[in-house]
Amino acid sequence: LRKKEAIACNKSLHHALTLYFGHRLNLSPGEVTSTRIIAAFQKEKDTVQHLMQQIEHARYSPETPDTESLKQRIKTTHNLLKRCERIRV
Repeated sequence: LRKKEAIACNKSLHHALTLYFGHRLNLSPGEVTSTRIIAAFQKEKDTVQHLMQQIEHARYSPETPDTESLKQRIKTTHNLLKRCERIRV
């Protein structure tokens, strides 16, 4: 896995979360924060906090994340969005 691919992957995950929660919560992309997501989706508090921390750290870290951690982040994001789809806001 090359560094540019890892950066693009984390950037894409961040973009997907921002778009999804912005749409669900009727917020502009700049208004989407972990705090606002957690306020609307209390049941997913731990997952949201952990995932957002991982993505933010990876986006700005000089180190290239390993393939397994990226795969896990993608899987976690996918599962989180599926669960949030079932929750009324």
